[in-house]
Amino acid sequence: MLADAILVFKSTVKLAIGDATSSQANAFFIKTKIIGLEIFETVLENPKQVLTTHKEFINIIRTQLCDGLLRHVVNVVNTENQIFPLVINIFYSLFEHFRQHLKSIIRIFIETIFLKLLDSTNSTF
Repeated sequence: MLADAILVFKSTVKLAIGDATSSQANAFFIKTKIIGLEIFETVLENPKQVLTTHKEFINIIRTQLCDGLLRHVVNVVNTENQIFPLVINIFYSLFEHFRQHLKSIIRIFIETIFLKLLDSTNSTF
């Protein structure tokens, strides 16, 4: 049963982050990404104990989800207004529930997303 949950979790990560290249940024790809991010937003808001303690789930979050959010989603955040709030909510949930496992990655999120956003000429108070 745990192996099935891990497989579903990995598949949902692939749905959320996809494998985007500039030629794939079409409406279907964006909708698929939004659905995957919404699933993760819901799951990570109130994670079950197995999700926060089992090493394989934490490893998937650390290596696949966080990496995918930083690589693929941040590129789409600039063009899609629906994706940015989802990424911020997921980041907050990761910070709230997984910070002891993701300390170095949280620093990268802050530098990559928040500080660049604040440094942008388009940012307002």
